[in-house]
Amino acid sequence: MRSAERVTSPERAFPAVFIHFVCNGLVLTSWTARIPGVSSRLGLSPDQLGLLLLCLALGSLVSMARAGRLIPRLGTGWATRIGSITALAGSVLLSFSLWATSPALAGAGLFVLGCGLGFWDVSMNVEGADVEHRLGRTVMPRFHAGFSLGTVAGGLLGAGLAAADVPIPVGLISIGVICLIAVIAVTPRFLDSHQSAEPVPEASVPAETAGGKQGVRSEAESGVVKSPWREGRTLLIGVVAFACALTEGAAMDWVAKGAADGLGASESEAALVFSVFVVAMTLTRWFGTRLVDRWGRVPSLRVCLAVCCAGLVLFVLAPNAALLSAGAFLWGVGGALGFPLSISTASDEPARAAARVSTVSFIAYGAFFLGPPVIGWLGHQWGVRPALGVIALPVLAAFLLAPVTRPPSGRATTAARS
Repeated sequence: MRSAERVTSPERAFPAVFIHFVCNGLVLTSWTARIPGVSSRLGLSPDQLGLLLLCLALGSLVSMARAGRLIPRLGTGWATRIGSITALAGSVLLSFSLWATSPALAGAGLFVLGCGLGFWDVSMNVEGADVEHRLGRTVMPRFHAGFSLGTVAGGLLGAGLAAADVPIPVGLISIGVICLIAVIAVTPRFLDSHQSAEPVPEASVPAETAGGKQGVRSEAESGVVKSPWREGRTLLIGVVAFACALTEGAAMDWVAKGAADGLGASESEAALVFSVFVVAMTLTRWFGTRLVDRWGRVPSLRVCLAVCCAGLVLFVLAPNAALLSAGAFLWGVGGALGFPLSISTASDEPARAAARVSTVSFIAYGAFFLGPPVIGWLGHQWGVRPALGVIALPVLAAFLLAPVTRPPSGRATTAARS
């Protein structure tokens, strides 16, 4: 029996989706918070570490490329289960690579981990978009606050495990198993609506849902469904999401390493600086919905991106740990809303949500494909902290493109007025 037949209440589905976001962030951070230790264990230079991180991004891209077609067939419930199981398999393989001191095996483990996390990510975002539309109010940033909460827990747990000299593989596998159990327990509460996830022809969508009668009428006459890859607005949303994902992903991968290399912080101290970033991001995502409801997507996004640039500059130039932490905090505040607002924008029309969320996510995760080797190479030349300064360029580009997140003309959405 499909879970959509058992659970139809978005109020009951909300906490289940929230827990998925928490677990996804926790599994990811069980790896990222221990990057300095992994780098030391495998004897990697910054550019070599960048190539290793590329394996995680590549795995995510591979799974996201298929997510738009597979999620409507599987339903979001089974899709998230498959993603979480695959992520655990990647964590196990990565753990074996550390015991074997094998960078090649570590790359394979990160690829599998990336496949699982990527497929899981798109699936839970599609389910979250469905819940958001049925609730009739902005909640996507709060789901992503759950992801950030998971990364906060992972960062603090990573700092504690590092301080206690607990072997990295023990932490990776234990966290993966706990999160898998939680996912299996709550997934039956999903709406799991195949129909709302299905990328159906826009011709079959009522004019008021598709956002403009003329465009819908012409597509109905032609019988052609426009691919998201041919929609200018969807692609521009993807560019904004790319910049925001690069901002967040670079912090996930390099904040701890930058603190360790730039100021000589210990592994546990570096993990705490990383935790400052994710605490700031979590709080902004939870309370930032009020900002979006009051100001709208475009002004809210632009304020956050401006704060992000300020935080980046302070993090790069900070001469001491206090200012470095302040920079990480502002960076977290500024990078908080961009990605969830991009996902909400991509799902403005529920009937096309799966296809568009998959496309935007694929573009966004290209940041994880390009970011690690570029920052790793620049970090090898200049040092990690100066290399992170280049992230300000795509953030400025997203600032200029922010108006693309405005809801389509005549379309009422769960997002605030823009």
